[in-house]
Amino acid sequence: MTTRLDPFTHAYIEAALWSTNDESREDGGDPLDQNYDRSDIDAKTMAAIIRDCADFQKRFGSLIEDDESKAIEKWGRWELAGHEFWLTRNGHGAGFGDGNFPKHDDELYEAAKSYGSFELYVGDDGVIYASGEEPSRSEVNEAARRPRGGWWIHWSNRSENGPFNSRAEAKHYADYWHDQSRWKLTFKIDQVAGWDERMGPRPVVTQEPPSRSRLQPPRTNPFLRRPPRSR
Repeated sequence: MTTRLDPFTHAYIEAALWSTNDESREDGGDPLDQNYDRSDIDAKTMAAIIRDCADFQKRFGSLIEDDESKAIEKWGRWELAGHEFWLTRNGHGAGFGDGNFPKHDDELYEAAKSYGSFELYVGDDGVIYASGEEPSRSEVNEAARRPRGGWWIHWSNRSENGPFNSRAEAKHYADYWHDQSRWKLTFKIDQVAGWDERMGPRPVVTQEPPSRSRLQPPRTNPFLRRPPRSR
C-alpha cells in the first residue's frame, strides 16, 4: 500500500535519500536516491518519519507560515521546510539557519535539533532502516506471514503457494502438482493486491482469462515446490 504524503514529509524523505549514502564501498558508496526510493523504506521506519514530520508541523507550523523569502517563493513553503528539517536535525551543515526562513530561522533551527539525529542504513535484505527503529523479531515473523501481492493457490489441506505473476501461472503450477500428487488435493486460486495494516490482505475483484489448457511444466520453474502433505 502506498501512503499519500504531505509536501513537507515528501520533501523530508527526498532530502534523506539524496543526503545519505548506501555505504556499499569504502568511500561511502552512492547516495540512496540513485538506487532506492521511498518504497524501499521499512514500514516501521516510515511510520517514525511520518510521526516526526507530523509532530514538527503541528508544533512549529505557525512559524513556517509566518515567514517569507525568495527561497520560499521558489521551492514552496512546506517543501522547503521539510527539506530543512532533515538537514538540520542530522547536522549536515545546512538547513534552518541559512536565511531561508529569516524571521524564525533560529527558532526553527533549535526546534529541529531537539529531535536528534535520524540515521538511515541499508540492511542485508536491501531494505532501508533507521537506527533504533528496526522491527522486532515478532514483527519480522508477522510480516513474513502476510500475503504479498499476486496470485495465490490455497490447497484443501490449508497450505498455500504464491505469489504468482498471473492466474495462468498459478493454475499451471496447481494443475501440474495436482496431477503429480497422490493426495489429489483440491485448490482454489485468488488474487491479493497486498497487505493493508488496517484491513489485512486485500482481495482483487478483476480476473484474468483462464490459463491455456494442458501446458507442459517448464524445465526451470522457481515455483515448483510440492504442497505440504496432509496430516
